[in-house]
Amino acid sequence: MNANNNTENTLHVKRQHINSSHPLEINLNFSHNHVINSATSLSFRHVDERICEEFINLFKDGHSSASALYVYEDKLYLNSTNEQELLEKYREVALGCCNGKPMFERLSTIIEDYNTSGLGKAVMQEYDANSKNAFILCIVTNLMARVHEKIIQAGEICYVDASASFDSLNTSVTLLYTSCAAGALPLGLFLTSDETETTLINALNLLKTILPQNAFYGRGPQVDPMIFLTDNSAAERNALRLCWPEDASFYASLSAYPFLQSQDDLYTATEISTSSFIAEWKEPNNLDNKNEEYEETNSLITEWK
Repeated sequence: MNANNNTENTLHVKRQHINSSHPLEINLNFSHNHVINSATSLSFRHVDERICEEFINLFKDGHSSASALYVYEDKLYLNSTNEQELLEKYREVALGCCNGKPMFERLSTIIEDYNTSGLGKAVMQEYDANSKNAFILCIVTNLMARVHEKIIQAGEICYVDASASFDSLNTSVTLLYTSCAAGALPLGLFLTSDETETTLINALNLLKTILPQNAFYGRGPQVDPMIFLTDNSAAERNALRLCWPEDASFYASLSAYPFLQSQDDLYTATEISTSSFIAEWKEPNNLDNKNEEYEETNSLITEWK
């Protein structure tokens, strides 16, 4: 069923073996079970009358189907100021601008639609150069919420992995996830315009506002998991300490990975009970010194093995 054409659609409903004391209610949503804004779907739309007239005139001038298509496409390119104009116009209409106020207005609309879709929660802090507010976008999907609720490791260990250079604006993507026998499972996600300590603190606090009430396997969004495993970044560790200032937290660096010789070692390291290590590592070590960090990590991995 296409709501954009002029075709009349008729729906026949038959009532068979239904007691008259139980009325029947039918709700029609007219929702498609396929993507309707893709190039393949749009290719089935009827051709506009003006386009048909142009091709008919080309056929009258002696063009074949192939040459008429070539002439028409060449005309489109000549009418545009450059070959990127058509793509930019489509991107502006469908996706919004790639920067500036219109981009955030479009993003706000998308976030509002996402929050009402029932697929998860999202929250954004708009970039403002005058007030020095960095761009922050936090997302917690329904899958992430279920991992918080159902997976016991969500309350034991949380990996924090940041990556950047995904787009022209150099947006940083930071993923929070845990590990279990099935592999890595996501706990949360946020995007930032930079990776400074202040921005990470604001991003983590914003992420806490959309975490489920049973986050980290029932510990709650205000209580962190027992272990945070981060990159070798002082800004990340300081931001985590300030956002979740619990004494039981143990902050380690992903530099421990080279010492894990196999996947079984990784599972053993992540599945092992952490209570004894928490007591031993309760006081934060000077992780800024790489040599000291590697020595401490090496001894820890030796104990795990």
